[in-house]
Amino acid sequence: MTNGRNEIEAPKERSKHSLDKGRSLGGFDIKNIALKGGGVLAVVLIILAVYMVMVSTARGKARFVLTDHEIQDVSQDIESQRVFPEGSKVFFLVNKRNGRELGAGHFVIEIGREQGGKLDGVKQISFEIDRDFTKLSSYIPVDYFKKKGKFTIKAFLDGKPVSSEVIEVE
Repeated sequence: MTNGRNEIEAPKERSKHSLDKGRSLGGFDIKNIALKGGGVLAVVLIILAVYMVMVSTARGKARFVLTDHEIQDVSQDIESQRVFPEGSKVFFLVNKRNGRELGAGHFVIEIGREQGGKLDGVKQISFEIDRDFTKLSSYIPVDYFKKKGKFTIKAFLDGKPVSSEVIEVE
């Protein structure tokens, strides 16, 4: 006979469910999945934050306005004019809404007259500017609008589109 000290008790049999409880689910380790999932989520959030910062750069917040008069006060909310009389100057303004510098070295205005749904005779006016300019305003000479009709005017900062406006010369 053996005494109680030398006997090795067999472990009590537990159900498979109780062994897996809190550690695995259907053969998957829950803690491991939670840690990996949290890491993946953190990486996705960082990538999303970086993307949002890139999108909100100078070109993303730049505005382009066309009017029949020179814009003196850039702090006011100005909308582009859509109709211009024949022979008038078309003034433009490009700036950032938050008042910071444009952050570009090259500004281009592309002007195309629409005929039959297609742009005809696209012309460009380009400006070399300092990166720390906070705004650029001037006018497009009347020679670009000799004929009545619809015109598409596009603005670009360092080759990236800022805006596209359609105006009509009457």
